[in-house]
This record gives sequence, C-alpha cells and structure tokens, in this order.
Amino acid sequence: MKDAEIERSNKLLSLISYDQESGFIKNMAIIESNNNQYLAVGIIKLCGLEAVEAVFGVDERNKIVRKLCQRIAEKYAQCCDIVTF
Repeated sequence: MKDAEIERSNKLLSLISYDQESGFIKNMAIIESNNNQYLAVGIIKLCGLEAVEAVFGVDERNKIVRKLCQRIAEKYAQCCDIVTF
C-alpha cells in the first residue's frame, strides 16, 4: 500500500515542473481522473522553519506548520476541489 502511494505521489510530482532556485512553478499539467479534470498545481515552499525549530523546538514548529496549512486550506477551499498537504 505504501509503495503504491509513493508511486502515485511521484507521478503527480513529475507532471509539474518546478524551479527550486526561485520557488516558481514553470509548467502545469491537467490530470484526468474519473472523467474529471484537475489542474495539477501546488507547491508551497516553507523556508526558515529550521530557525524556529532551533529556538523554540519541534512542537512549536509543528504548531506553526499546522496553522499555516489551516490558513492556506481556508484560503483556497473556495477555488479548489482538493487541498492536500
């Protein structure tokens, strides 16, 4: 089961061209699943959390990441069918 999940994730990631230097998505792809089309976009790079972890610890970093994910999901829930992290 875990291998199948990793394979699906790798296939999805391979559909998106992403420039690691700038953090921008260069290309997007349409994924067709169950006769529905989904735009495959969505890479958000969180930088600087190592410093938060070093100063405040892992629990505080995890709280911040959860809050960021919650806010992002709320923001995009109206225009996205699927928001995953």
